[in-house]
Amino acid sequence: MTDFTEMDQGAARPGPDQDMPVWLRLVSTGLGTVSRLAGLLSILAMMLIISYEVFMRYAMNAPTAWVTEYSGYLLLAVVFLGAAHVHLTGQNINTTFALNRLNAPARLVLKGANAWFSLLVLTLLGWKYLTFVHSE
Repeated sequence: MTDFTEMDQGAARPGPDQDMPVWLRLVSTGLGTVSRLAGLLSILAMMLIISYEVFMRYAMNAPTAWVTEYSGYLLLAVVFLGAAHVHLTGQNINTTFALNRLNAPARLVLKGANAWFSLLVLTLLGWKYLTFVHSE
């Protein structure tokens, strides 16, 4: 059986592509850091409001009406904000058997197309999410 911790120790964490201009790499790294911190703060906020709900429900016998809804929104925020950090650090799940068969320029083009398509899909999902939240 493979020990994944041994595999991970020697592997360098990929960051933003080294082919990017310096300013774009700095922006990308900065946005990744901000999204990671915002995701962590969302988890903390979710923990606090759920603890508040448990206390109010069982100790004070006065349940709240808003905690369930807001904890769902915070969970979505954790997923979307965490996705940026996971993508930048290269920790997402990849199937590379097709990429490994391509030459370097074709691989770069395919990775760029994938990034733009992902941005489009996530933008549309985020827009639909915001319109849903606004309509509630």
